[in-house]
Amino acid sequence: MKPSEDWLRAINEKFRREDVPPKARPILAILEYSKQFNCSWLSPSYPSDIDNTIANWFYENTKPGSHKIGSLYKGAFYFDWRC
Repeated sequence: MKPSEDWLRAINEKFRREDVPPKARPILAILEYSKQFNCSWLSPSYPSDIDNTIANWFYENTKPGSHKIGSLYKGAFYFDWRC
């Protein structure tokens, strides 16, 4: 069973109230859906249709660019520099 539009809007609103960054919302929504509907998140068919539906909904309904995480190289450089 794929998530409904109402469920996706409600979980997005919950994340917005909790100040969850947009880039974290798709994966947290997948985890929340798995808990609520007793789905196995890590399955042989990962990513499943459910995962893709949730991820695509968030990408389509969030400001462009807000899901970009940035360069992994820069992240590692800054992490090493501060140690």
